[in-house]
Amino acid sequence: MTSTMADKLREAHRLSRMRQGNEVAEDVALPSNSEIHFWMVPLTEAEQQMGVIHAATIDVLDNAAGIATRNRAAMQSDVFHSLREPGNIEQRAFQSIEEMTSLLEPSDVDHCINTLTMLMEYASPSVDGLTDEELSDLKNAFGETDWSALTGRQWAVVKLCCQVLFPELLEVKLRGSSSTESSTEKNGSSEST
Repeated sequence: MTSTMADKLREAHRLSRMRQGNEVAEDVALPSNSEIHFWMVPLTEAEQQMGVIHAATIDVLDNAAGIATRNRAAMQSDVFHSLREPGNIEQRAFQSIEEMTSLLEPSDVDHCINTLTMLMEYASPSVDGLTDEELSDLKNAFGETDWSALTGRQWAVVKLCCQVLFPELLEVKLRGSSSTESSTEKNGSSEST
């Protein structure tokens, strides 16, 4: 039996998806309920296109609010196509985008968007062109940062970074909301790490 170019592309696509982690899903816990987990897989090109098409169907004005609404809809579509039932990489977690957005908190969707972005990111220090000296400077700056002074976006990014790099170490503490974290501080100490 002769192999067609389409067969070769299918096999290459399958191997590419395995390399991306699409055959080995990422376990994602919801911030609103850490006992609920989903599997997440990188999107195929066709699934990414579905997000763009979904966003284009939304009837909104062509202004800043309309653009933001379409962008959010595209990201929701991406999350919908990426979330799978734990233990079954072939089964989507929800029947529709509408079902997903009605059951998940906005913070859950935001968390899934961030996780999917990282999952699909093809980056490394060498790809970004960082030298050993620049990496050393970054490590030093990271270590000298006063983490207790970080707020808003800065803390959100550091928190996400820590959840990826040190999940076991920070599993319990970083799952809580910022309001519960501040109420559980023991002595108000503002030591930097």
